[in-house]
Amino acid sequence: MKTKIFGDGYNFLIGLEKSGKKYSFEILSLYKKTNQKSAITNLNFIISELVYPTIKNSDIDTTIFLDEIKGVELFRKSVSAFKDKSWIKMLEEKLDEDRNIGGWNSNFKI
Repeated sequence: MKTKIFGDGYNFLIGLEKSGKKYSFEILSLYKKTNQKSAITNLNFIISELVYPTIKNSDIDTTIFLDEIKGVELFRKSVSAFKDKSWIKMLEEKLDEDRNIGGWNSNFKI
């Protein structure tokens, strides 16, 4: 499953895919002005708002491997949150801070 979300300053791709016996979940982001990209699954805002409440784990990498039930739950909660304009506004403020620190040079396609 993949869903694209279009924000004001960023585009997002939320993905959940079968990976062996587990499912991989990740959130990718593209900054529209410069085309800088980053996996944001391990951004503190994402962890506290979406990941931890769903899987009760804060030790997160850019890709999360989990069982199907938790994967689908996390995917659905994420898509729902990303459809909330005020939530996206808060996220984009956090992404601006993170991007200004550096590390936004990933190479993937959204």
